[in-house]
Amino acid sequence: MDECVSGVCGIPEPRYRCFGGFRHWRITLRSLGPCALNRLGAQGRRRVFSWRLHGFCPWDSIEVPRKQRPFLPLLFLSLKLVGMRPCKSHARGLAMLLDQFLHYLTVEKGLAKKTLEAYSHDLNRFLGYLQKKKIEDVLKVSKLDVRVFLATLKGEKLSNKTIVRNLVAIRTFFRFLTQEGRLESNPVEHLESPKLAKTLPEILSLKEVEQLLETPKLQPPLGIRDRTMLEMLYATGMRVSELVTLQMNQLNLEGGYVLLLGKGSKERAVPLGAEAIKWGSAYLQSSRQKLLKGKESPFLFINRSGRKMSRQFFWKNIKAYGRKAGIRKKITPHLLRHSFASHLLAGGADLRSVQMMLGHADISTTQIYTHVTRERLKQVHKRYHPRG
Repeated sequence: MDECVSGVCGIPEPRYRCFGGFRHWRITLRSLGPCALNRLGAQGRRRVFSWRLHGFCPWDSIEVPRKQRPFLPLLFLSLKLVGMRPCKSHARGLAMLLDQFLHYLTVEKGLAKKTLEAYSHDLNRFLGYLQKKKIEDVLKVSKLDVRVFLATLKGEKLSNKTIVRNLVAIRTFFRFLTQEGRLESNPVEHLESPKLAKTLPEILSLKEVEQLLETPKLQPPLGIRDRTMLEMLYATGMRVSELVTLQMNQLNLEGGYVLLLGKGSKERAVPLGAEAIKWGSAYLQSSRQKLLKGKESPFLFINRSGRKMSRQFFWKNIKAYGRKAGIRKKITPHLLRHSFASHLLAGGADLRSVQMMLGHADISTTQIYTHVTRERLKQVHKRYHPRG
């Protein structure tokens, strides 16, 4: 059977193959370039990322059974309509290295799906740049090539934070190739990163937190659900992704704690507090069964259709409650996480405990909240001290 040829910006070519008595489509969809992914639209990108991130990373192609093929003709048509052309064989080699790297991050490092998508997006952009420059071999990539690539990102008006993220992805990729023996040394190991402006996270005052938490109307099922979600978010400092994916078996109201799965599937237990326990009990007794409408779901918080609530829906909810509460700050779920950490430190909690509750791998990430507390103390001193 002919090998299926596609690469960084190539058209996946379908091939029929007999496999276990059934006809399959043998396709290769590795490492589509960022321009191609953008033209595919959100649904197409999700499919491509799904294929990349769920067990297909190290392989040259994917076996797709007949029953899973309905959407494939539409995807092939989309790829042809945007004018993609089969790329050269060297690009396929770079794509193979990228797939091996993503597989390494998935299996050995256990990185979260969103993190993997970010690495994939940034490195695909870099590989697309190398292809335009006709750099055929990863051994020929120099520090100057990476510098010019970062300069092009700067020319596209991307923020320093985005540029640094791209550099970190490239540096980690070349470090992996060095560990695997494909490179003798990492050409970008000591490349300086653009300086990032140190910005302190904005937080809510205690009064503003109370206003926000008391905004939902206490009417079952939706009002009780929303109040419980806000209470648990502030009581634990969990991420919004951890909140909406929280399952029933992770909550222990009797023990007064919740078991959270953070980045890289790292597990941590966080205390709930009396208010969060009270509202959690009220939600389970009066609201959750009404939302389920006889259905079953492992997730704690569900929407009016009885399904898991999406991150985007909760984001809209909390913004709406912020406006109703009359808070002029930009209300996001992460703002309550910042406020949780800052209020703990201001109340005398030690940095190590806050780090564990937030799920930070590095304590330096948590230390930024000590700066917030210091800035707050300076403001208090300046306002109330006679010689401030």
